[in-house]
Amino acid sequence: MIEISNFLPHSGVMVMIDEILSFDESQIIVQSTISAQSPFVREGRFATHQIIEMMAQSLGIYDHKMRELRGMEQQLGFLLGSRKFEIYRPFLDVGERIIITSRPSMQDASGFGIYESSASVNGTVIARARLNVYSPDKEFLQGLING
Repeated sequence: MIEISNFLPHSGVMVMIDEILSFDESQIIVQSTISAQSPFVREGRFATHQIIEMMAQSLGIYDHKMRELRGMEQQLGFLLGSRKFEIYRPFLDVGERIIITSRPSMQDASGFGIYESSASVNGTVIARARLNVYSPDKEFLQGLING
């Protein structure tokens, strides 16, 4: 079984993706089950607006796997925001299984990209977002670290 934390800089309960269901250059499909141990669960419920973190993690995995395919070095990526985020169900319950599908819409040479993501439970879409992300080159990251 693939260890998801190998694809993300997160650790422990902050890794919210359980499994990669499908991956190719056109999309990634992942699944996550709402855990009672999640720091996002309150009183046995998960507020759906927090699913944006799962979507962002799916993109982190997608970027990692794309770089792997191209023989490129792995880099950190950053969620800059969302141009559009629609929520069709306000809360999820512990134990519910979420399927997240993310597809690139646009990516430029600087590392800026726009991705379309959707989340569904039992085949019903519960949220959609258009996410803006940035995967800068190594020199840019060094500049951030060194100040």
